[in-house]
Amino acid sequence: MRRWVIAPAFVFFCILALGGMFATPKRGIARAIQTIQDAVAHEDLTTVEGFLLSPARERWWIAGLRGALARRDAMGLGERDLVDRMYAEYRAMVAALEIVAVTGGPDEAAATLRMPVVTGGYRLVLDFPTTWRRDGSTWRLVSTDWDSRQWTSALLAKGREYGGPENHTGYPPFFIHRPPPPEPTSPPRLPRARFSCPREMAPVPGGPAWMRYSGQRYLFSGEEDHVVQVGDFCIDRYEASRPKATAESPDNGHYHPAASRPGVLPWVLVTWDQARAACEKVGKRLCSGAEWQKAAGGPDGWLFPHGNTFDPAVCNTYDPTTGPRQLAPTGAFPKCRSPYGAYDLCGNVSEWTDEAWQEGMNDRVLRGGSYNENPINGQGLYPFFGWRFSGYGEEVSAIHHHPRDDAHEDDGFRCCLTPIR
Repeated sequence: MRRWVIAPAFVFFCILALGGMFATPKRGIARAIQTIQDAVAHEDLTTVEGFLLSPARERWWIAGLRGALARRDAMGLGERDLVDRMYAEYRAMVAALEIVAVTGGPDEAAATLRMPVVTGGYRLVLDFPTTWRRDGSTWRLVSTDWDSRQWTSALLAKGREYGGPENHTGYPPFFIHRPPPPEPTSPPRLPRARFSCPREMAPVPGGPAWMRYSGQRYLFSGEEDHVVQVGDFCIDRYEASRPKATAESPDNGHYHPAASRPGVLPWVLVTWDQARAACEKVGKRLCSGAEWQKAAGGPDGWLFPHGNTFDPAVCNTYDPTTGPRQLAPTGAFPKCRSPYGAYDLCGNVSEWTDEAWQEGMNDRVLRGGSYNENPINGQGLYPFFGWRFSGYGEEVSAIHHHPRDDAHEDDGFRCCLTPIR
């Protein structure tokens, strides 16, 4: 009698196992995604890692996030809040994952997944290809084609249309829903500067400064635009250059004083400490983040030095129709002029500021984007686990960071000065 009781149970479990082995790829992948969604909902990232066969990038990212969650209780309030908000956003995105299409055989299949991304008021819906392989009765992720550079390029190419759906050849489809600020109908009314600056510097009267993030500071933090107050200051009209620089040569060297003049190649491959020392040698200093953004966006907080509408011809930024540009002499784009008279605050080279990325970190902030397509011009970095990318590197809110001893070919600086009355 016991044999007849055991036999049906054995057959039942065999059917379950065979059903898993011979289930259609779509059904197997859907089951795997459901398990991943349940694991993420319960902060069980070890289970999520078990579904990753080979993508080193995804393994590294999940492992870093798991480590951040494990250290959460020992973090300060601000860091803990950042991790909590980021994980809540990650959990919401994973929960909304859906399968668009699946093709392939019984052992390996390609699946297009759809995932929403919310970044500081912009809502993107991204479709991206993945490859899955059957491992016994379980389907596991082999690779994803989640290319941040392509994503950023797609945003740059189509994001300004603020409509959807849009498809850019070779890039993921996406939707964007956020109306742009109205275009100014007249130049801003600037208060009279009641102080003087050196001839190579532009005066910026103190007052409110718009700090615009729109996802650039931290992709998922939802930081809102806000206003801070700054005092009177002077800012170099042109990006810093070495004294003997020309339109063809930046004048290689490390410890020159900083110059600010038109028609020469800006000083690049410079560390933060070198930039600060170069400013101090001429009695100046690096600009604060608020000073830099006020000088770039004007008193009304424009998105670009010239207004609120993106035009790739105005500043030396990545051009979606022709691709990345080259480093240009200072002032070579005469329309890329802020309301206060400073040139190239967007594009050409990103600029070191006297702004720490986060308390306790060695990194310093660079603002303004560059000529390069490089998506770091609009990125944020969670210090615990990895990079998060955002588009629109050409806005005055473009911000990224490096360790203070880094030097890159598309990073430079300019100097500021507190006027003496």
